[in-house]
Amino acid sequence: MRLLFISMTLAACGVTTSAVGFDTTTEIGIAAEVVGTDLVPDIGANRTFRIWAVTPEGWRIEAVAGNSEVSMRFEVIGGTFYQNSYGGATSQQINTAFFALAPELEWDSYLTIGSLTNSDNDLNDIGIDWAAFEDSGNLLEADNGMLFVTIEHPQGDATTFADACGRSHPGVLIAQLTLLGDAPSLEGSVFLQGRNDLGVVLEAHITSFAIDANGVSDALPCAADITDDGQVNVTDLLHLLEHWYEGACEDLTHDAIIDVEDVLLILDSWGACPV
Repeated sequence: MRLLFISMTLAACGVTTSAVGFDTTTEIGIAAEVVGTDLVPDIGANRTFRIWAVTPEGWRIEAVAGNSEVSMRFEVIGGTFYQNSYGGATSQQINTAFFALAPELEWDSYLTIGSLTNSDNDLNDIGIDWAAFEDSGNLLEADNGMLFVTIEHPQGDATTFADACGRSHPGVLIAQLTLLGDAPSLEGSVFLQGRNDLGVVLEAHITSFAIDANGVSDALPCAADITDDGQVNVTDLLHLLEHWYEGACEDLTHDAIIDVEDVLLILDSWGACPV
């Protein structure tokens, strides 16, 4: 039954919704902010990313979930998640009072909606088995669970962040993840529910996303807008040609080379980005 679990839980927590009738949007994507490299000492190579749901300006995210149609999955390829013994699976367990005692806690791996710590945080979660993720830094997957905030809590509101390519986007933070390994990457999927700037309840089915070792995502809306000006035009094409055969942020097809396939994607996306 489509979204019944999510809808019933949100309704019980004060969000007026129904099991059917949500508008599905493709205007929400996934991007990574690079926080730093080797922030956790004495454990080998590691890199900390913050994972964002990219949205149009003025939108909200109220649920980060997995169901039978789209599982919530976060998996490190070529490594594991760093887990600090003073932390926990969500931002509700990140207590700033412990930062002086355990500075590495600040770089723990956890999921969230909008908040980095437990301060002024109204996050709830239900139905997620955190054991493999928390105990050994392995795959996190759920097909009948979610994190959520209710409509009155502003932590679900979009704010501005810069992705790994230096482009600014509105979005909502959904995870901080420190990846252990020489060149680990992240793959996953997630179901997101939120509201647009008119208050219409929307859902986004992110059936797959990948974030490479440099933090470059393959799940950005309007990814062909390389110059981040809201238009896919000759400026983006010239920028791509300047990086022919090399570059990460310009590799629109994510095949490790800049070539004619990337040009074709720009041409196919020509014009204004959806707003």
